[in-house]
Amino acid sequence: MLAFPLDTGVSGLRTVGEYHYGAELVLGHLFDRLGISEEGISIALGRQLVIARILYPVSKRRTAQFLNRHFNNSLDKDQIYRFMDNLTKTVASLAITVENPPDEQNSSSSAIV
Repeated sequence: MLAFPLDTGVSGLRTVGEYHYGAELVLGHLFDRLGISEEGISIALGRQLVIARILYPVSKRRTAQFLNRHFNNSLDKDQIYRFMDNLTKTVASLAITVENPPDEQNSSSSAIV
């Protein structure tokens, strides 16, 4: 129950939910500026996970609960685990591509990731 001063004449109000709109605007903009856009992974889910983990750094299960409660999602922890698996595979394939670019595969130098 949300407490109000007695002189306002408002009573019986309660909080029905929260939405972290300001955090989503600021942190979401920073995430978008990173320029992450890779096929095979859900960037929208990644964006929400990054924002949630900055605001509330807890386990994947509790992150799913936080997103469901405060961002009106319907996630379960298995969706987060699948996302993380896909992200790991994508990052690994990107690292291989950077280490051995197609036009420099015969060169003795390689980029460091």
